[in-house]
Parts: sequence; structure tokens; C-alpha cells
Amino acid sequence: MRLSPNVNRLLTESALRTGRSKTQEALLRLTDHLNNFEDIASEGKRFLRNDD
Repeated sequence: MRLSPNVNRLLTESALRTGRSKTQEALLRLTDHLNNFEDIASEGKRFLRNDD
């Protein structure tokens, strides 16, 4: 997966704050997003998962 320089920097900073590797941080964030959002139309426009 290729990340933009800005996203790579944000991921690196997040990983450093949490003490996780960048791979662990990316996996956790991706898993969390997929579990909480059903779809994404564009950056910043997400549709919450409705698990009712």
C-alpha cells in the first residue's frame, strides 16, 4: 500500500504515541474503520454502520 507523505507522517506519529509499530497501527485503524463505517463516499464523507 502506498501512502501519501502526509498520511505516512500521521501514521508514524500515531504509532510513536501508542508504542505500536506502523503496521500494527495501520491494521488497528483499518479494522476499526471497517467495523464502524459501512461505506465511504470520499474523504470525510462516511456512512456509519447500522447493525440493528
